Amino acid sequence: MLKARPPQDLSAARAQLSDVGRGILKPPIAPSTPENPDRRSPPLSALPSREVAQHCLDSYFECFHRRISILHWPQFRQRFWTLYSEDTSPRMTRETTALCFCVLAVGALLTSDSTIKELSGNFITLAFSFIDFWADSIGIDQGLACFLVSIYLSETNKKSASYVWLGSSVRVVQDRGLHVQGGHWSSVEGELRKRIWYSLYVSDRLLATEMGRPMLINDEDCDTEYPSLLEEEEGIADSFHPQKPTLLLATVHVARLLGPLARLCRSLCITAEAIRKFEGHLANCMQVFPLQLRLEAGGPLDPLVIAPLIYFQNARILLYRHNMSPACSREQRSAAIENCTIAAQGSAGVISRCFQIESEETELRLKVSATSFMCTHIWRCMLFLAFKQSWRAFHVLLRYSTLVNDNKPVNTSCGRHLDSFLHKLVEKWQYKRVQNMEEDEELIVLLSGDLQGGTNSWIWGNSETGTLLSRRQKHSRTPQATQGTGERVEPFHRDMSTDSLMSDEGMQRWEGWHGIYQAAQWLEEVQRSQHQQQQHMSTQPSAGPQRFESSAGAESNANNTRSRMTIASITDL
Repeated sequence: MLKARPPQDLSAARAQLSDVGRGILKPPIAPSTPENPDRRSPPLSALPSREVAQHCLDSYFECFHRRISILHWPQFRQRFWTLYSEDTSPRMTRETTALCFCVLAVGALLTSDSTIKELSGNFITLAFSFIDFWADSIGIDQGLACFLVSIYLSETNKKSASYVWLGSSVRVVQDRGLHVQGGHWSSVEGELRKRIWYSLYVSDRLLATEMGRPMLINDEDCDTEYPSLLEEEEGIADSFHPQKPTLLLATVHVARLLGPLARLCRSLCITAEAIRKFEGHLANCMQVFPLQLRLEAGGPLDPLVIAPLIYFQNARILLYRHNMSPACSREQRSAAIENCTIAAQGSAGVISRCFQIESEETELRLKVSATSFMCTHIWRCMLFLAFKQSWRAFHVLLRYSTLVNDNKPVNTSCGRHLDSFLHKLVEKWQYKRVQNMEEDEELIVLLSGDLQGGTNSWIWGNSETGTLLSRRQKHSRTPQATQGTGERVEPFHRDMSTDSLMSDEGMQRWEGWHGIYQAAQWLEEVQRSQHQQQQHMSTQPSAGPQRFESSAGAESNANNTRSRMTIASITDL
C-alpha cells in the first residue's frame, strides 16, 4: 500500500499528537508497547496437573501447531509454565492467560485420551472468564484466544458460533495492524505476525465457504507478505514432514481462489468456459504445493500434513457441485456429477496414501488429525462415489470415516445422512426403479448434501436457510427463555463437546458405520450381478441379489416370501 513520506522531521508533532489525540485516534502499534499492569490476571487455582497439561500441550503441538503455527512454540511453553510458578508477582496478562487455557482446550479436544478430552469444555470456559470484552486496547493474545475458541467450536460442530468468534479474532488482529506490512519487528515477531494473519485469512475463507456465508477479509484491504522459514526451522523438514510455512502457503493459495469461487457461485449456473478458466487457476495453484503433496505424487503421506490437499479437493467439488441446481440443463447437471466424482476419486487417492503404512500409529494419527472440515469433505465424496458406483474409492473413504467414528460429532451426522442416501439407492434398485437416477429430484437433493444449507439451495423455496435446520424446536430454547422461571441455566461448556445436531430418534435409527458398509456391499453386488447379466445373456440368467433388508426393517418384512439378501448374508466388516 502506498504511503506519503513526511517532508521533514515531525517527531515533536508526533509526540504532541500522541498526547492530545487520545480518545480520537490510535497510533500504530510499536514493538516496545508496554503491557497494561491493570490487566494482569489474578492467581490461578483451577490449573490441571502438570501431567495433564503436558499431555494437552503435546497434543496441541502435534495435531494443530504442525498445521497452523500461530505461536512461537519455545516462547509460549516458557510463558505457559509460569502459570505453575509459586512466585505470583510476574503474573501474565488476562489475554495471555486466556490463550493458555485455549491451547489446553484445543489440545485436550484433539487427544485420543477420552478422560482428558472431557476436560476441554472446562478449559474453554476458564478461557472465557479471562477475556475482557470491554477493553479498548486489545492485545494480539486476545485475538489468538478468540481464534482458538473458534477452532474449538468448529471441531465440536458449532459452526455458527465458530463463525462469530472467528470474526472477532479477525477484527482484533486488524486493529493490531497485522493485515498491513510495516513496522520494525524482530525476525521472530515479524514472521509470527505474517503467520497469524494468514492463518486467520485461510480460516475466514474456508469457514465462510463451508457455510455459504460472506467472507470478512477482502484481498484489497491487506498487503502482508507471505510467511517464510525461521532460522530454527531450516533443515528439519523432509519428504514426510514439510515445513509449517510451506503447508500454510499452499493453503493460502487455495484460500485466495475461494473469493472468486464465491463470486462464480452467485450465478444460477457456471458456464463451461468459466469452469475451464477456474480449473486453470487450480492447476497453477497445485504447482506451488510441495512435491509430496501433489495429486500426481505417490508414496505414503502423514495424515497430519494432508489438510492443504483436502482444502484443494474441496474447492473442486464446490465448483462443480454448484451446477447440480434445477436451474442448470440436464447436460450441465450430468457434467457436474461426473466432475465431482472424479474429484472424489482424487481425495480417495490422498487418503489411500495415508493407509500405505499399516500400523496402529498410522490409524491413531488419522484419527487425531481428522478435522470437522475433513469429515464433511470425505462425506461429500462418498455421496458421489456411491451414486456413480465407484466402490473401490468409496471403501477407502469409508474406512477413514469408520476410523474417526464419533471422535468428531459432525462425522456421526454425516454418517446418518450417508446411511439414508444409501438406503434410498437400495430402494431404487430393490423395486426396479433405476432408470436415470440423475433425473430423480429427491435423490439429487440428498446427493447435494449441505448445498441445501446455503444461499444456493433450492429445496426450501424462499425460506431462510441455515446450518441448524436439523435441530428440533425443543433443543433451540434460548437461555433468556428460562430466566425468571426458577429453572437453572446450564453452564456454557456443558454440551460443547457432544453437539451432533441429531435428535434421540435419529440416534436410535442410526445403525453405525457397519450398516453403511453392509448397504454398500449389497449395492455393489446387485450392480455387479446386473452388469454380468448384461454381458453374458443366457436362457437361465443368474437371479443375483434381489432384496436388501436392514436390521431396522427386518421385523416388518418378516412375512415377505420373496427371495432376498439380508444383512446377515453379507460378509462382516
